[in-house]
Amino acid sequence: MEPYEGLEFEEDLKWRQGNYVTGVYRADLGDKGIAYFLAEGNHLSTMLVSGQVELLRIIGNKIERAPRIKKTDLFEPFYGWRSYNEETYSLGFSYDFESVLDNPALNDHRERIYFAYDDATKTLSYPLIVGDRKYSDGKMLETRVAYRFDGDYFIRVDNYPLLTALFRIEPSLTLFLFAATDQPPCITNHKPCWFMEVNAKEDA
Repeated sequence: MEPYEGLEFEEDLKWRQGNYVTGVYRADLGDKGIAYFLAEGNHLSTMLVSGQVELLRIIGNKIERAPRIKKTDLFEPFYGWRSYNEETYSLGFSYDFESVLDNPALNDHRERIYFAYDDATKTLSYPLIVGDRKYSDGKMLETRVAYRFDGDYFIRVDNYPLLTALFRIEPSLTLFLFAATDQPPCITNHKPCWFMEVNAKEDA
């Protein structure tokens, strides 16, 4: 028996050519009901790889998208800081697969290169991708971006709220303080990595 036998998909939710499933996660969202994260990957070329996750729910015998992810402020190439206040059902990223092959921490633990969801903490996470001269399509880092459910939406987790607030006011001082911490020296385009989602897509 097929896992989705008897269910009806919206036309654009049907199997997309070239995509492969990297995970399906059940999310108990309390009074918002049960939803499912469908995580997929796609090799767009020899080394250009993308990942995407969609939040879905089953209504009767139909599968529908659940816009319970809240877009947040993020840095986008060529655009700079962009402020969002939108609901979406998907998150995605693309990267140069060579950056995985060159990093044993990722290459030896391939589960780290995909989306993951922990229902105990209601947290969705995925690897941070940053711009890099060597990896023109984006370098994957071991650092992960996290979105946590707050009872209404999945909101991006800020692990450094004080540094983030200070960076908005005094960027140079913030970078100096950041360099003095035990965090990895990851600065790209003069922006600390915890404050970036370069090459990340959040398609509504």
